[in-house]
Amino acid sequence: MLSIPRAFCVTMSLFILLLGYPAHLAAVDFAAATSYPVGASPAGTAVGDFNGDGKLDVAVANTGSSNVSILLGNGDGTFQPAMNFNAGNNPSAVAVGDFNGDGKLDLAVFQPGSNEAPGSVSILLGNGNGTFQAPKTLALTSTAAVMAVADFNLDNKSDLAVSDFDPNTNAKSFNIFIGNGDGTFQPPKQTVLAGDSGWHFAVADFNGDSRPDVAIGGGGVIQILLGNGDGTFSQRGEVRLLGGINTDESSVVIITADLNHDGQVDLLASSSYISPCRPPYCSYRTTNISSFLGNGDGSFQVGTSIVTASVELIGCTGVSCGTKVDRPIVGDFNGDGKLDLLFRVTPQGRSGPGLSTLGLRIGKGDGSFFAPASIDLQTVNPFANSIAIAQDLNPDKLADLIAIGNANNIELFLNTSPTSGADLSISGSATPPYNPVEAAGVGVNLTFAADGLNQGPQDATSVTFTDTLPNSVNFVSATASQGSCAHSNGVVSCNIGGLASATDFRVSIVVIPMGVETISNSMDVTANEPDPVPANNAATQTTTVVATSKLTVTRTGNGSGTVTVLTDLNGNYACTNGCTGIYATGTVFTVLESPDANSFFAGWGSACTGTGPCIVTMDADKSLTANFVMGEKLSVALAGTGTGSVTSKDSAINCPNSAGNCSAFYLPGTSVSLTAAPAGTSAFAGWSGACTGTDPNVCSVTMNSVQSVTATFNPPPDFILAPATTTFTTQTGAQVTDVLTLTGQNGFAGAVTLTCAVTGPAPLPTCKVSQSPVMLGSSPGTSTLTITAPSTLAAFALPRNDGNHAAFALEFSFSAMLLGGIGVWLGDFKKRRGLSLLLGGVLILFVVLGGCAAGSSTSGPTPQNYTVTVSATSGSVQHSTTVTLTVQ
Repeated sequence: MLSIPRAFCVTMSLFILLLGYPAHLAAVDFAAATSYPVGASPAGTAVGDFNGDGKLDVAVANTGSSNVSILLGNGDGTFQPAMNFNAGNNPSAVAVGDFNGDGKLDLAVFQPGSNEAPGSVSILLGNGNGTFQAPKTLALTSTAAVMAVADFNLDNKSDLAVSDFDPNTNAKSFNIFIGNGDGTFQPPKQTVLAGDSGWHFAVADFNGDSRPDVAIGGGGVIQILLGNGDGTFSQRGEVRLLGGINTDESSVVIITADLNHDGQVDLLASSSYISPCRPPYCSYRTTNISSFLGNGDGSFQVGTSIVTASVELIGCTGVSCGTKVDRPIVGDFNGDGKLDLLFRVTPQGRSGPGLSTLGLRIGKGDGSFFAPASIDLQTVNPFANSIAIAQDLNPDKLADLIAIGNANNIELFLNTSPTSGADLSISGSATPPYNPVEAAGVGVNLTFAADGLNQGPQDATSVTFTDTLPNSVNFVSATASQGSCAHSNGVVSCNIGGLASATDFRVSIVVIPMGVETISNSMDVTANEPDPVPANNAATQTTTVVATSKLTVTRTGNGSGTVTVLTDLNGNYACTNGCTGIYATGTVFTVLESPDANSFFAGWGSACTGTGPCIVTMDADKSLTANFVMGEKLSVALAGTGTGSVTSKDSAINCPNSAGNCSAFYLPGTSVSLTAAPAGTSAFAGWSGACTGTDPNVCSVTMNSVQSVTATFNPPPDFILAPATTTFTTQTGAQVTDVLTLTGQNGFAGAVTLTCAVTGPAPLPTCKVSQSPVMLGSSPGTSTLTITAPSTLAAFALPRNDGNHAAFALEFSFSAMLLGGIGVWLGDFKKRRGLSLLLGGVLILFVVLGGCAAGSSTSGPTPQNYTVTVSATSGSVQHSTTVTLTVQ
C-alpha cells in the first residue's frame, strides 16, 4: 500500500534538492559583477534619470555615512564615480519623485523610527543635472516603518505614504503626507487599519481609475485600500496569504506587476509562516512566494504558490534542515516580453545559513511560471543586504540587476543571456530527502522524474529525451507530458517533438532496484537548433538503495477504526482495513490508532503490546495487529414527577431533565459509576433497570452488554389534612364534632401532631382534638375535632323593632316641647282661661304614649360566628385547615 507514498516522497526530493543545490542551468545568464564604491553601509537603491540625458542613473541611501550616493549612468551599463549628498541621519531607503512640480527628479530619503529616535524623511530637490539641494526634513514618529512616493491627490506633485502604529494600542495606520509643492508637507491624513496589517505595502492603480491605491500586508492577509484621489482611502477587501494567521507579518514583501499581460495590476507576495506537523514531532518555518492576479476592480483572485521551501525547526538531525526562499524581483530576463521571477535561495543548516544562490522561474505570460531553474551570479552572497532592482541598463531589452554589496559598494550584473538558439535544460534528482524515513529500497518502485525546459529564445524542434538507466534496476514504465516513450536495453527514449520557447515538459520513469547499492541515472535532452548553453542539457540522478523490511498491519475485532503510520515528520498514511508497507531497514517510526465512533481500541498485538502509541523499529519483517471492539451502550432515563440529574464518574453520562448526554458507549467490561442528584425540593425515589435501591450514590454497571438505568425523582414527602365538614350551626352550650382525615403523599410516613384554636367575639367556644399525634404510613389516619359553644352570648334590652323605638322617642320629645310652649304662650294673661283644655290635652298625650310603650317588647342575644383553625405538624412539614361555627 505504501509503495506509492514512498515513490512520491522520493520524487518530491528532486525538487527539494534543486533549491538547496542549484547548478548553472539556465539560458538566462549574467556577467560577473561590476563593483562601484558608495557611502558607508549602503541600504537602499533607486533608479531614475537625474540629469535629464535619457540614461538611467542610480541613487543609494547610505546608513553609515548619513548621505545618498548618485551614480550617473553612461547608457552602456557602466556608471561614473559616486557623488555624495547629505541626507539626514542613518537613511535606509530612497525613492524618486517630483515634489516641487518642476519636471526634475527629486529624492525622498527615509529613516525609519526606533525606540531611541523618531523617524524622518529628507527631501532632496533635484537641480536637473544630477546634483541635489540641501535636504528638507519631515519629522515622523518613532514607530514609522515603511515609506513610498506617489501623487495621492492628483495635483502633479509627489506626496508621501508612511506606515505606522500606536505602541500603546498596537493599532496600525497608514499616513498620507500631501506635498505643498516646495518639498514640505501638510499634516498627515491617517487611515486606521483593521487587524495586524500595516508593515510592508505597495502602491499602484488596482481598479483603473488613475488614482493611487495601496496593498498593505500583515496578519496573514493583504488589505486593499482604494484611493479617493484626495489622500484618503476606502476599504476594498483583502486577499489571504498562504499560511493565514500564522504568517510572520514582518516577512511580508509585496510587488506589483502585470504578470499576465491583461492590463490589470497583479500582486506578487513573499511571506513566511510556521507550518506545524504532528506536535511534538516537528515544526517547520515555510517561506513562500505567491501571485494574485488582479480583476481590474480592486479585487484579486485566490493566490497561487510559485515557489515554497521549508526549514525544520524541531527534530533536525542532519547537516541541512531545509531551504529558505525570499527577496523576489520581477523582470524580463530572457527577452521574450514576459515577466520572469528571480529570488534568493538559502540552505539552512544546524550551524546557520549556507551559501545563497539565485532561483529562477521563467514566466509563461499568463501569470504562471515554468519549472525551476537557477542562476550562478558568480558572487559569494546574492542580495546580501537588500532586495535587488531589475532594470535594463544597456539597453538591450534584457533586465539587468543592481544589488547592495558587502563592502560599502553596489554591484551591477549585466544580463548576457543569448539572443539566438534554443537553450534546452533538464533538472532532476533521486537523492533521498533529508532524514529519510522511506528510502529507495530493494524491490520497491522508484520513480526518476525529470523536468525539461526550452528557455529560448527560439522554438525547439525534434526534441528528444534520453535516459540511460542503471544496470541493477528493472524497468517498469516511462511516460512523458507530451510525445511518447520507449524502452530498449536499459535506455529510455522519449520523442517530445516541438517545444516552443519558454515551455516545458516532464518525464517520469519507474524502475525497481534489485540490490543494495548506490545507483546513478543519466539523462539528456537534444534538439535540432543550436543550444547556447549545452552544459545544462544533461543531468545525473544518484540514489542510494537500501535493504528493506516489510510491515504488515492487520485490523481485528468487531469494531472499526484507523491505524496511522507516521512514516516521516511531514505526513502519515492511514490503514483503514489493513496495509502493507516496505521500509528502509533500520527505520523507526510511530504507529497510532484512532477508533471510529462507538468503537474502542482494545490493544496492539505482535510487534507492539498495550494500548499506547506503537514504536516500530524495522530491523526485520514485522506484523502488527490493531484490535478494535464495538462498544456497549449504556442508556440513562429519568422518571417520576420530580426533577434531578444523573452523571457518570467518567463524565461520559450527563443527563439532566433537558438536553445533555443520556447515553454513551463503553469498552466491554468497563465498570461505570452513576450518581443521582435531585434538583430543588425533589427527592430521589430510587434506581431501576441495571441498578436498584434508593441510595443516589450507589449505582455501578458492568458493561458486558447493552444496559439501561432509570432514576426516579419525586416531589418531597407530604400529607393532606381535610375536615369532613367545614361549616356548623348550633345553640349556646351545645357541642359539635368533625372528623379530620390525614393522607400521606410521595411516601410520607411518621407522626403528625394536631392542635386547634378558636377566634371570634367573647365569650369563645372551646375546641379539642381527640387523637394527636396521628401515625401515617401507607394508609390514611383520622382524628376527631370537638367544639363546645359558649353557654351565653353577649346581649342588650333593646326594642325588638327599631322603627317603634324611634317613633316613641319622637312622640315623647314632641309632647314635652308642646307642653312647654303652651305654658309660655299663655303667660299670665291666660292662666285661668283654657287651663282645663291644656291639661286635658296633656293627659291624652301621655295616655297615647303609654299605650305605644306598652305595645313594644325587647329581644335576646344576636347569633355569633367563630373560626376554628386546626394545625397539623410533622417536622418541617406544616398544614392547616379552618372550620366555621355559628352559635345562636
